[in-house]
Amino acid sequence: MRRIATYMLIVFIGMLLIQCTSEKERLNKKLNEMAENLNQSTPIKLDQYTQFDSVAVSDDNIFTYFYTVKNTKNPMALLDSMEIELGSNIKKAFKTDQSLKVFKDNNVTINYIYSDSTGSPVRTIIVTPEDYN
Repeated sequence: MRRIATYMLIVFIGMLLIQCTSEKERLNKKLNEMAENLNQSTPIKLDQYTQFDSVAVSDDNIFTYFYTVKNTKNPMALLDSMEIELGSNIKKAFKTDQSLKVFKDNNVTINYIYSDSTGSPVRTIIVTPEDYN
């Protein structure tokens, strides 16, 4: 009897691991499809200072947007002045934009990486599920 219970426990744990892995893989596939679709239309100039360059998805399902800050000698100061508004706009988008539902439903972390015109990172804004739920 004890041997049967042990085998059943091993099978149950194996099934749980397979299900968790396949769910993570399904999400990764969905996020990568979204990234591919977005990347087909990049780069996009958003305003006189900001260009949306691309999107990437990590193996652990972190969705990362890449931007370039242009036409300014001090991109850090520009981002400092815009950071509160950026954060507010990001949070508002998660409350109203249905296309972001996949992030909310799956507790995906999103990174917004801003680089200067030479490609050097200037600022990273990390939005966690706690920020948008």
